Amino acid sequence: MTGPDVVMGQFAARNRYATECGHCSVLVRPDHGIVCEDRTVGPLVLCVTCVTLRDNPHAVIGQETAGAGRWVTIQLLGFARDCWQCGTQVACIAGMYPHRPGRAAHRIILAHDDAGYGMGIAEALLKRIGRRDIASTIQWRHSQTRDAETLAVVCGDCGEIQGNFFVCQETQQRYLSHGLPGFDVLGLVPCRSAEWQKIVHDPDLSWMLLGG
Repeated sequence: MTGPDVVMGQFAARNRYATECGHCSVLVRPDHGIVCEDRTVGPLVLCVTCVTLRDNPHAVIGQETAGAGRWVTIQLLGFARDCWQCGTQVACIAGMYPHRPGRAAHRIILAHDDAGYGMGIAEALLKRIGRRDIASTIQWRHSQTRDAETLAVVCGDCGEIQGNFFVCQETQQRYLSHGLPGFDVLGLVPCRSAEWQKIVHDPDLSWMLLGG
């Protein structure tokens, strides 16, 4: 049984309403996608792409999802912290999360990983909405923790790396203390649905589970 077979309604109920995909949060139009049961939130709708990837994690994500919106709006979440070296406030990007999340969108895609992959995505999204003031502080630096080059946030005044590990720790602490309101929304970014789906389903990106 494949994702397209399921979406054709042969093995599952069709979606009758316009709503966000429970997993990737792209808009699913009426009479598209499927209704399925989630152990945590109950009934939810999945788009064709997420159903296909559920059945085959190695499936290729197409440029468009049948019956789904072409664009999705993403929040760039962050916070200000004092530079450990000079005390200047530095705007740190924490991660990415849908502006209108699906019912089972329980993960913030983190901007912090060892290779700096997530930071590179965040930098490109910041530039897209004209936040070059923050994007300019994302630079290649040598990480003593990894003993390798990585993308990281640096202080705009003294140029010191803030450390992906420490920024990630503060990201987790802020969520545990205040939930999503513990972050500043650095901007709302329009993304093509396929672009965001590739980010959501990318096994190389780090994420933080919400509600834990």
